[in-house]
Amino acid sequence: MGKIESFTVSPTENARVGRSSIAEFLYEHIQSMKATNKPEYTAIITESEKLYNEVFSDISQRKQNLSKQVNLTKDVNDVKDEYFDLIDAFDAALILKFKKNSKEQKEVFPKGLSIFKKATIETIKEDMELMEKQGQKFDTALGSAFAVGFKNVKLKYLDTFNKQKSTQTQVKSIIPDYKTKKKLIDKQILKNICTIILSNPDQPDVLLTLFNDKLITPHRKTKTNDDNQLYLLKILAATHIAANFTFTSKDVLLITNNSSTVSIFYYAAATADAAVPATLHEILPDEEVEIAASTLGTGNKYIIFVNKDTTADVEVEIAFI
Repeated sequence: MGKIESFTVSPTENARVGRSSIAEFLYEHIQSMKATNKPEYTAIITESEKLYNEVFSDISQRKQNLSKQVNLTKDVNDVKDEYFDLIDAFDAALILKFKKNSKEQKEVFPKGLSIFKKATIETIKEDMELMEKQGQKFDTALGSAFAVGFKNVKLKYLDTFNKQKSTQTQVKSIIPDYKTKKKLIDKQILKNICTIILSNPDQPDVLLTLFNDKLITPHRKTKTNDDNQLYLLKILAATHIAANFTFTSKDVLLITNNSSTVSIFYYAAATADAAVPATLHEILPDEEVEIAASTLGTGNKYIIFVNKDTTADVEVEIAFI
């Protein structure tokens, strides 16, 4: 980009960083302008603060809700593990009482234990209802522990699951139309640059003290541009697909959901064809998230996207930052 041309594009316009980095960049810029006490900046400070509050005032609350959502997801998984342990104990009790491959064991687990452990969010509640009834059926032979245990774990799961869904709803309810607002931020930054230069015609380098562009500069994997390639991936309705690259534990990914109406889900795996697990991570419509690969699990090197919507395709952008 030429020197003149560079003044026609806001530094935030093509910045491949997450929303929180843009927020920090704008916040620091506002504080730096305030610190100068220059009356020439009053109008653009007011405009910038108004825009910041419209787009980012919910960030702290949203982060709290997201953190709460992550913790609740862990709680849901813990309850599922408790349920699976109870199934194992129930099977062991049936074998001890009636012997392995007895008609009683086959009656409870006609297709084996594995089918229950592959339960999805949509089926696990029905499975829990079934196991509660099976526990009641063998109440006399095995005691009441299993009937009570399956009932309690079902109630605990429903309670935790409903809290998780409620938190997800809270997260979604405070998302502004970021794509539209982002364009307003780009315009405001350009306006601020022009105002600052006009106010300091003999010291244009004052810009360097009022903007911290390190906050919106991607952290390159290596010195080659190829390593910062932007990947586009379309996930057809009701399908899942792995991105056509692998990551290492040192990478940081920036993922943008380009749909304005449909959430996209993802999980990490050691192989590109790994089965879809019951628990997935959600990226909301118009959302972009920064993901440290080190948080995606030891041994995992593929990221796989799941489109739960039955009619709409979804495109995501993925960049190594």
